Amino acid sequence: MDETIQRENANAPALHISYKFSPPSSVSAPDALSPIGAYTFPVNTQSSSSSPSSQQYYQGLRESIQAAKAKTGEDLTVWRDAVGDGEKSKEVMIKEQKSVAEEDGEEEDADADADT
Repeated sequence: MDETIQRENANAPALHISYKFSPPSSVSAPDALSPIGAYTFPVNTQSSSSSPSSQQYYQGLRESIQAAKAKTGEDLTVWRDAVGDGEKSKEVMIKEQKSVAEEDGEEEDADADADT
């Protein structure tokens, strides 16, 4: 009997979310939080019958999405706070590389204009 219930639950609708962060090497993982995570949020159809109505299904799906958004939002906030300004140096380096490339392009344009 338990085996049948598990099989039925395995086929129950659910929202699955997984993530894998690659923080900078200088950042240590926040307390009790792994850089790899996965969550399952069952869609509660609130129906005792085997096929819930569309309204019940979508109501349960909305609730699952809200729960998933809240939980993953909490995790993302903790990681954002842990990384802090560590990612900003990457952004500055990329912007500097673009600026140098743009300046090189302007110099080449100026040289081309001088040749004509």
